[in-house]
Amino acid sequence: MSQYALRLPNSLMEHVKKLSRQDRVSMNQFMLSAIAEKASAVATEEYFKSRAARADTAKAMAVLQKIRRLGNLPLPQDELPAPIPAGGRTARRSVRRPGRASRGTGSE
Repeated sequence: MSQYALRLPNSLMEHVKKLSRQDRVSMNQFMLSAIAEKASAVATEEYFKSRAARADTAKAMAVLQKIRRLGNLPLPQDELPAPIPAGGRTARRSVRRPGRASRGTGSE
């Protein structure tokens, strides 16, 4: 295992101490977990960027149109926004309507 001397501002060190006590883990374990989370987030972002670069928008839109022709309409909150006009300004803005249930995992 490697070692690395890390300099932290006093305020951050105190915050890490407090949070690691609350999680009932050592400061070392808390920092390892935080670093692993950040590394994973960066790797995930790079993965999605590489996938997006390979995307074929025309094929994706064709699939969505085929689904629509089969009668499977999107739910109101799943519709694509209107295309942006050549001038770059949109006439209407997408606003989340209060009272609409999200399609999350149900754990919110």
